[in-house]
Amino acid sequence: MIQEPKKVEKILTSNCDEEALQPVPSSVYADELEDDETAQLYEHYRVVADKGQKLLRVDKFLLTQLSGTSRNRVQKAADAGFIMANGRPVKRSYKVKPDDVIQVMLDRPHYENKILPEEIPLDIVYEDDDLMVINKPAGMVVHPGFGNWNGTLLNAIAGVWPVDSGTITLDGVDVTRLSEHRRAGLLGRVFQDPMTGTAATMQIEENLALAARRGQKRTLKPGITREERREYRDRLAALGLGLEDRMTAKVGLLSGGQRQALTLLMA
Repeated sequence: MIQEPKKVEKILTSNCDEEALQPVPSSVYADELEDDETAQLYEHYRVVADKGQKLLRVDKFLLTQLSGTSRNRVQKAADAGFIMANGRPVKRSYKVKPDDVIQVMLDRPHYENKILPEEIPLDIVYEDDDLMVINKPAGMVVHPGFGNWNGTLLNAIAGVWPVDSGTITLDGVDVTRLSEHRRAGLLGRVFQDPMTGTAATMQIEENLALAARRGQKRTLKPGITREERREYRDRLAALGLGLEDRMTAKVGLLSGGQRQALTLLMA
């Protein structure tokens, strides 16, 4: 029996080449599925393999695309029928081919893993530069989790601290009231998970070029100049990891320590 198509709540794209990503609008509906269990799946990730993609097991392929996961978790997802290629569930041993559409489906809608500030009054008993004592109301959840994604104590703490007086300036620019996306052009961010702050399917020098152009207008001129390439080589050589001789290697092929060192250069 064909079930009513289920609406895809949201797409979370992975860290890969922007041209390879195919975001799906929220109005798109998942394919009609034949049983009640699979009809409840929601798409969380989608990536289209490059035209030059070599045959590669889907579990290894997804490790180069996703951050904060492991091969064991990807394999378990495949065994549960949550990994799809071109709309069909595949085994962990499936070989990804050029132009394959790979999806990761889960049995729950996707929620953004962000702590959003909310204006929730708090009874602050004591506070100094290092410590805050709060009289938490009964029933208030401490941090976001499944079924409680807002209205938590952590959301309240994140929204309690607007600037009371004075201004914050960076290089003469007043950033006191700037929104997060506007501050992004002025601030470098170092992620605890280096795959979050890098593009895994892009080269080392391409990642450095993107970071160098943070906040600048994008044009169609050559992406990396000879002068920039020399600068990147010198900066990588200072790390002592041999990355200056691997500038065309994809970031997803680096070790964890190498990726962390690279993110520090990009910040």
